[in-house]
Amino acid sequence: MEENSDDLLDQWLNLSEPEQAADESNKEQIPRAPQASYYPLSIAQQRLWFVYQKSPESPVYNYSEVWKFQEGAFHLETFTKALDRLVERHRVLASNYIILEEEAVMVFRDENSFSLQVHDQKFSVEEARQKQKELASKAFRLESDPLIRIGIFPLENGEYSIGITFHHIIIDAWSIGILRSDFAAFYKELNGKEESQKIELRNTELQYSDYSHWLKEQPKDIAPVNPSQGLMDSFLELPLDYARPARPSYRGQLLRFSLPKSLTPKIGGLLKTFQTTDFNLFLAAFQVLLGRYGKSKNVNVGIPVLNRDREEFKSMVGYFVDTQVIAAELNDSKKFDELIAEVKTDVLKAISSQKPSYEQLLLASKASKDQSYNPIFQAMFVGHSSGENPFQELGIPVDFEVLDLDVSKFDLTLHHFGLKDGAYQIGIEFSQDLFSTVFADRMNRHFATLLKEICDHPDLPIHAYSLISEEERSFLTSGLSPDFHPENEGTVLTAILDNLQNKRDQVAVVCGSERLTYGELGHRSAIISKELEKLNLDPELPIGIYMERSVDFLVSLLAIMKFGGAYLPLDPEYPDDRIIHYLAESGAKYVLTHRGLLASKTSIKESIHSLEIDSLDYNQNTVNQIDKNISENRNAYLIFTSGSTNKPKGVYVNHQNLYSSVAARKAYYQESPEAFLLLSSFSFDSSVAGIFWSLCTGGKLVISQANETLDSTALSTLISREKVSHTLMLPSLYQALMQGSENSWDSLKIVILAGEEFPNELISSHFEKQPKTRLFNEYGPTEGTVWCTVQELKAGESFHKVPIGLATSNALGYVLDEQQKLSPVGISGELCIAGAGLTKGYLSKSETDEKFLKNPYSEVWDRIYRTGDLVRIQKDGLIEYLGRTDNQVKIRGHRIELGEIQELALQFPTVQTAVALVSTAKEPQLILAYSTSAGLEESELSRFLRQKLPNYMVPEIFVALDDWPRLPNGKVDLASIQELAQSQPKAAESAFRGPSTYLERQVAGIWADVMGVEEVPVNRDFNDLGGNSLQSIRIISRCRNIGIKVTPAQFLRYSTVESLVKSLHHEEYARPENLLELEILKVWEKYLGQKLIGVKDSIQKNGGAEYEWKLVEKELNDSYEFQKPIQLTDSIQDISKKIVIKKELVESLSKPIKRIIPVKTTGDKLPVFCIHSEFYYETVYSQLTRHLPAEYPVYGVLSVSPELVKDSVPRSIEEIAALCLEEIKLIQKNGPYRILSYSIGNVVAFELAKRLMQEGEKVNLVMIDPPLFFDKSRVFGKGGYRKLFKYLDYWNKPSVLISKLINKVKKDKNQPVLIRDTGLLKKYLLSYKPEKIDCETLLITTPREFKHAFGWEPLVKIVDHEEILGPHLKLMREPYTGQMNAAIARNLEKWDQIR
Repeated sequence: MEENSDDLLDQWLNLSEPEQAADESNKEQIPRAPQASYYPLSIAQQRLWFVYQKSPESPVYNYSEVWKFQEGAFHLETFTKALDRLVERHRVLASNYIILEEEAVMVFRDENSFSLQVHDQKFSVEEARQKQKELASKAFRLESDPLIRIGIFPLENGEYSIGITFHHIIIDAWSIGILRSDFAAFYKELNGKEESQKIELRNTELQYSDYSHWLKEQPKDIAPVNPSQGLMDSFLELPLDYARPARPSYRGQLLRFSLPKSLTPKIGGLLKTFQTTDFNLFLAAFQVLLGRYGKSKNVNVGIPVLNRDREEFKSMVGYFVDTQVIAAELNDSKKFDELIAEVKTDVLKAISSQKPSYEQLLLASKASKDQSYNPIFQAMFVGHSSGENPFQELGIPVDFEVLDLDVSKFDLTLHHFGLKDGAYQIGIEFSQDLFSTVFADRMNRHFATLLKEICDHPDLPIHAYSLISEEERSFLTSGLSPDFHPENEGTVLTAILDNLQNKRDQVAVVCGSERLTYGELGHRSAIISKELEKLNLDPELPIGIYMERSVDFLVSLLAIMKFGGAYLPLDPEYPDDRIIHYLAESGAKYVLTHRGLLASKTSIKESIHSLEIDSLDYNQNTVNQIDKNISENRNAYLIFTSGSTNKPKGVYVNHQNLYSSVAARKAYYQESPEAFLLLSSFSFDSSVAGIFWSLCTGGKLVISQANETLDSTALSTLISREKVSHTLMLPSLYQALMQGSENSWDSLKIVILAGEEFPNELISSHFEKQPKTRLFNEYGPTEGTVWCTVQELKAGESFHKVPIGLATSNALGYVLDEQQKLSPVGISGELCIAGAGLTKGYLSKSETDEKFLKNPYSEVWDRIYRTGDLVRIQKDGLIEYLGRTDNQVKIRGHRIELGEIQELALQFPTVQTAVALVSTAKEPQLILAYSTSAGLEESELSRFLRQKLPNYMVPEIFVALDDWPRLPNGKVDLASIQELAQSQPKAAESAFRGPSTYLERQVAGIWADVMGVEEVPVNRDFNDLGGNSLQSIRIISRCRNIGIKVTPAQFLRYSTVESLVKSLHHEEYARPENLLELEILKVWEKYLGQKLIGVKDSIQKNGGAEYEWKLVEKELNDSYEFQKPIQLTDSIQDISKKIVIKKELVESLSKPIKRIIPVKTTGDKLPVFCIHSEFYYETVYSQLTRHLPAEYPVYGVLSVSPELVKDSVPRSIEEIAALCLEEIKLIQKNGPYRILSYSIGNVVAFELAKRLMQEGEKVNLVMIDPPLFFDKSRVFGKGGYRKLFKYLDYWNKPSVLISKLINKVKKDKNQPVLIRDTGLLKKYLLSYKPEKIDCETLLITTPREFKHAFGWEPLVKIVDHEEILGPHLKLMREPYTGQMNAAIARNLEKWDQIR
C-alpha cells in the first residue's frame, strides 16, 4: 500500500517504456541558444511574471525548504562553495527578470547569485523556524534580487538549520530533486578528504535559457481552441466565510490531516476495482465534494503537469509546470464509476499534452477578466511524491522538509501527500481572504465521510453520497435549539386580565395625545366585547379591524379576543382591492372601525357589516372577563402574508401558538418592557411581539403615529418623551434613526431588529451611540408566530453576515437541501421550522400542503414549515441568513451578494443609507440606491466600490435618493426604485466614445498602438477589445515611459481607458526648477527605471516602493548633508529643501531651469536634446525615444509654451533659440551636440545648430518631418496658400473633398482643447530666413502631400534620409516610432564612431 501513493510525475514516468522510447526516437535534441545578453521567458514563466507584476510584494510564488544538518555535518565554507558550483551548473539560478523593449526577458547576474545570512548566535528549534519563515516570506524583486535566499541558524543542540528559499520562476518540484541531488554531490566532493573522491553527475549540457529560446522559436499552433462553454463559464461558488475582496492578498494557510486508517484498506480495494490510482480517486472525490459545496453540476479543478517530455529536459533545472484543467459534469444520474473513468482519461490526456494548456484556454476565453479570482478554475488539486533524500544516500546526515509560507495561490487547494504510517495524508490550503481554519477542518471531515461512502457503495449515483457523519447528523437533527422547552398550555388572555385588574391606574397604551390606563383599556374593550356578543357572530370567522394607528386599535383587538374571536388587521393605507380580497378569502362578515372611515369605501362597505366603536356609549358599568370556553386551539388572529410571491396568503395563529411565542420571549429576554415602541403596521405580525409582550407583563405600549414612523427627529423625541425601554424595528429604520438624531436615549434597554438583513456595521454604530443598550437580531416568519431564532450581538463583534442565531425555546430548526435531506454544516439549504409556534397552515389547503410537510426528525413535533429562506450553519453553530431561495441573484454566472455591496457602500464617508438590488430587465443589471449627507459624485462612489469589490459585483446603475419610497410595513419599496433606475443612464455606454482629455488621448493612443488598431474607444473594456496579458505589460511599459505611472494591478482593475485615467489621480507633470533638483531626480531614476519623474510626486507615486527608497536614501545620504531626515513620502522638492546648502551647491541653486524636461537622465553617452514645438506636451519625445539604446540620455527642451511667455514674449526664432541654448549648456557645457526635433520645432533646432557651429562646436541634427517652405506663402500669410493648394489637390477626388468639408462644418466648437499652444513659432516662421549650415543631418520625412513646395535639402548636409509612410500627425505613434528609432540609433552610433 505504501507504494501506491503517486502523483502526476509518477504517472508520467510509468508510461510504458516502448511508448517513451518511440516518442524519444522521433525527437532531435533542442539546439543551444545563441549567446546573448538576455533570453525570452518560457510560457510558464510568463504566467508567474504576470502574477508578480500584479502583486510584487507578495511571496505567493516563493518556495522554501529547511535542511537540518546533524551535529558536526555542517561546514560553512564547503556549503558556500557547493552553492557556487550549483549556480554555475544551473545558470537559471542566477537569473533576473526585467522589462526590455516592452517584453519581460531573462538576464543573468555576474556575481552575488544568492543571498546568504549567517547567524552566530544559537537558536532553539522553534526560534530558528520562526526566523526562517520570516526570511522566506519576504517577496523577491525579480528585477534585481538574487532569487535564492539562504539563512543559516546554529541550534542549541549543536545542529544547523538551513532555510533555503527560491522563487518558483527558476525552479519546480522536479528541479528541487535535481538541486538536492547535485548539491549533496558537490558537498560530498568538496568535503571529501581524498582527492580521488569525485561524484558522477548527470549531463547538463543544455540550460533553461536554451529551452526558453527553443520554445519561442517553435511554430505557433494556429489550430483554434474551442473548449465547451460550460468549461469556460464555470465559476465555483464556494460557501465563503469572508467577503471576496477586489484583489486577492494571497494570504493563505495549509492545514494537514490524516484520514482514518480504516479507510486505507478500503481505498486499496477500490483502486484495484477501478484499475486506477489514488491520485485519480482523490481528484474525483474532491470534485464531487466541490460540487456539493458550490451546488454546481460543473466543476473545474486545476492540476499541475510537468512539461518534461524530452530526455534533455529531465536533467534541466527551471520552471516547466503547465496547469491543466480537469472538468467534471456531475449529473444526478451519473454514477461514481463513470466519473472516475472520465477523470482517468482526462488526466492521461493532460500529462501527455493532448489537452489545451491553461494559457490557450485563457486566450480562448471571452469572459471579462476579474482580478478577484482565478479564471476558469478556483480550486487546485496537487499530488505529491515522498521524494528521496540524496544526502542520506551519500552518507551526509541531513534531513529536509518543506516550509509552509502561509500563502494560497487559489481559493482552495487539496494536497494529496500519500501514505504515512498506514494512513493517507492530505492538506487543505485555503485563502485567508475567504475562509477560516474551521472551514478546512470541516472540509476534511466531509472529505473523509465522502470517501468512506464511496468505498462502501462505489456503484451509487453521485448525488446519493452523504457528507454527514453520525456525529454531525446528531447535531443537525437536534433542532438547533440549545434550550428547547416550549410552554404551550395556556392563553395570553389570562395574564392580560390579571394586569387589567391589578394595574388599573398604570398607563397601558399611548398614541400621540391619546393615552389609556389598563383600567380604561379593560373597560372599553369589555363594552365592545359585549356589543359583539349581541351580534350573535360566528366565532370561527375572524372580525376585521379597519382603523388608523390609534389606541382604539388595541382596544378593538382585545375586545375581539375577549369575545373569543380572532382579529383580522386591515390597514386603511392598503388599496381597496386588497382589503376586499382579505375579507372574501377569510370569510369575515364584521369589521370594527371608526365613524366615517368607510364612508367613501363603497366597494368595501358592500361586502361587510361595520361597527363604529367611537359611536358606542362607554359610560356604563362592565366587568373584565373572558370567554371561559376559549381553548389553546382557538384562533387568536388572522394575518395575511404575501411572502415572496406577492399573492396574499392568510395564516391563522391560535392561542397555543401565541402563548408559546410570548412565553419564549419572556424566558429569553427576561427583562420585561416598561415601555415598548411599536412602529410596524398592525397588519404585520411583528406588531404581535410588542402588543402581547407589553400587555402580558404590564408594560406600556407606545404606538407611533403615521407621521412619526419615518421621521427620525420625531421618533427620537417620542423615545425620550415616553421613556421607551424596548423596541422592535427594521434595521434600515434604526440606521436612519441613529443617523438622524444627535441624542442618545438613556431609557432604551433593548433594541430588537428584524424583517431585513442586518448590516454588520450597524453593530459598531449602535454601541458607539448606545453602549448600555442590548442589541438583538430576530428572525421568524408569520407561519412560526413572529419569531423562531434570535441572536444577541455584543460590542466589538463583527461578522461576514450577521447571524440570526439559534432556535428559540419554542422552536426547532432544520437546514435541508433540494431533496429535503439535511444540508451539512457550512453548506446552504432551506430553513425549515417546527415546534409550538408553528401554525396549522394557510387558509388554502393546497398552499398548506406545499409548504407544511411531515417532519422526519421528530415524532412529537411532526410537522415542519419550509420557510423559503436560504441559510447555512456557521462555524460556531449559529444560523446565517443568505436570502430567499426564490431570489438568489446571478449575473453573468456569478451569485451576487447584495448585502456585501450595501455594507461597502455604507463605508463611503458621506453615504448614509444604501440598498442594492437587481433590475428585472431581460439582461439584469446591478442597481445601487443611496442617500448621502453631502454632495457626492457618482464616479467617486463607483471608483470606491471598484477598489473593494470583485468586478462582477460593482453596480452598473446608481440612483441617488433624498427620500426613500417605503411600503406600509416600513420596508423599502424596491419596485419603485426599479422604476427610478430605468430612467438612470448605465455606468458605461456602449456607443463609441473618443478621448476627451489630453491624458485620455495619450493612453488611448498607446492602447491602439499595442493592440494594432487605428483607435480605441475610451469606454470599452480591454478584455472586450481582445487584449491579453502580454499586451497589458506592453501598455503599462509604454505608459511608464511617458511618465504615466500605472501598475499591473491598477490596469487590471480599471480596464477601460476612461476608468484607468480617472484612477491615476494624475497631477500635472512638474519639471525640475534648478540643477539640484535635477541631480536628485537622476538618483531616483537610476533605481526606479521610470521616465519623466515629477519633482512634486513622492517615490511611491512614481512607481517605487520601500525597496527602491532604501537604495535612493542611501545614495542621497552619501552625497548630501540634510537638516532633518528624508522620508519615503518626500518629493524631490521636499528633499532639496532639506539639504544643507554648502558653498559648492550655491551655483546649482542659483541657475534656474525653465525649459529642460529630463525625459531620461541615465546613460553614459552624449545626451540627445529634443526641441519641442508649439505642441509642447512633455510626453511626445518620451514615446519617440523609448527604443533608443539605453546609454543615451534624453532631454526635452521647451521652445515656447504659455507659461514661458507669460512674463516676457520672445520676438523671433533667433531669440527663442538663444534662450534654449542657455539651458542646454547647463546640462552639457561642450560639444558635440545631438539635437532632434519634430515638425515646426525643427526651425528652432536649425537656429540652435547654426549658433553652436558659429561658436565652433560640432552639431548633429535629426530633423523629423520639418515644415515645408511655400513660394507664395509669404504673400498669403500663415500658410493660406498652402491650404489653398491642399484643397485644389482634393479637386480630383470629389468624395474626399465632400467628406472633408462636411467634417469641417460639423466640427464641434466646444470640443475640449487637448493641447494649448502660443502660436509664436507659426508667426515667426513667416519672417525667418534660414541660411545654409554644414551640419550633418538625418532627415526623416513623410511622403510629400503638397505640390509647389521645397524643403530643407539645400540648407543642411543630409547624410541620411529616411522616408516614413505615415501621416504627419501620427508619427509619434507605433509603428512609425519604431521605424524612426532604428534610423536615429543608426546615425547616433555612426556619429559616436566618428567622434
